[in-house]
Amino acid sequence: MRHSYFVEQGHLSVCIFSVIFQVIVSFFGSLHNFVYTLLGGLSQIPLWHKARKERPSACPITRIKSCLSGKKGIGIFLAILLSTPLHADNSVSFIAWINTFKVQARKEGITTKTLERAFKNLKKPLQKVIDLDHNQPGVKLTFDQYYDKRVPPLISKGKKLIKKHRKILEKVQCKYGVPKAILVALWGHETNYGGFTGNTPTIHALATLAHEGRREKLFTKELIHALRIIQEENIPPHQLKGSWAGALGQCQFMPSTFHAYAVDEKEKGMRDIWHCLDDVFGSTANYLKGIRWNSQEPWLYEVYLTKKIPSCDKPLDDIKTLKAWSDLGVRKKGNKALPKKPWKAALIQPKKSKRAFLVFENIHAILDWNRSLSFALSVGLLANQINDET
Repeated sequence: MRHSYFVEQGHLSVCIFSVIFQVIVSFFGSLHNFVYTLLGGLSQIPLWHKARKERPSACPITRIKSCLSGKKGIGIFLAILLSTPLHADNSVSFIAWINTFKVQARKEGITTKTLERAFKNLKKPLQKVIDLDHNQPGVKLTFDQYYDKRVPPLISKGKKLIKKHRKILEKVQCKYGVPKAILVALWGHETNYGGFTGNTPTIHALATLAHEGRREKLFTKELIHALRIIQEENIPPHQLKGSWAGALGQCQFMPSTFHAYAVDEKEKGMRDIWHCLDDVFGSTANYLKGIRWNSQEPWLYEVYLTKKIPSCDKPLDDIKTLKAWSDLGVRKKGNKALPKKPWKAALIQPKKSKRAFLVFENIHAILDWNRSLSFALSVGLLANQINDET
């Protein structure tokens, strides 16, 4: 009853508040982080704005006290407390998470030796990874903007490299049925033809993303696969580096994709998608073959519309034969007739663009690689360019 009386009368004891506050601060591990987390939450509550107006103060502690006094105060305080992540930016909880994860990893076949090597000296999450994950670009480029930014800088070098590595590429093309131009176009888009594969420590990055919790299940799975790479391919943990999100090598495979599709094309005892182009091209081709690349069809044509054809909401679902598209006035770029083949295609007219494309079944294989339609169209167009196709 005594506690109820204080709440009802709106007189929260400063002494009691101080004790509670110090306990909570100790729990969070940092006075600075706790205060400003709390302030951030309070700034969204009308009562907080009212308290600031009535009793302005530059001191965060004074602001909290003024807001939390009164019978509504404790409810607000507890609501914010319960909604605060338990391990955000907390090095102690990161280590605790790693220790818990190790138990799971051992059950999935990761040895203690591998775990000790992989997690040696990992004390805190990688802040740059958290920042990049939270601040991914929100502005969506139009297709024309995306194409202009990505494709023209890759054309000249792509033409040179497809000739330079013709022997390897033709061997891989013959084995897997995936055109060499597509392999080189994907290589260019992913890492600028191997020019930059990323320098973020993969184990640390994936542990950070899994610990953060937003996509814990996904990145925990990828972390297990990354540990298997270290264990099975005998790669020192400090050498396993890639993108901030864990993509690896010149073809930017996630660890799970590496395990499913990476190949040792030269039979040298390891799958090396970092340095061996035979493995880079072979692994890329094996992936596309695995998701049913059709070697009997092209991937896209850029087309010319002799008359307006209304766009539909889901153009990839509007599939017609080439004859049907031809009857509707669709011709290949340069006003050439469509080939008389039994192929089926969908018409893509990107928003805010005057360009149009017929895309075939194989566009879905590229979309499986990267779900961006702009990416898929750009890869197909770059492949056409470096193969001198129109």
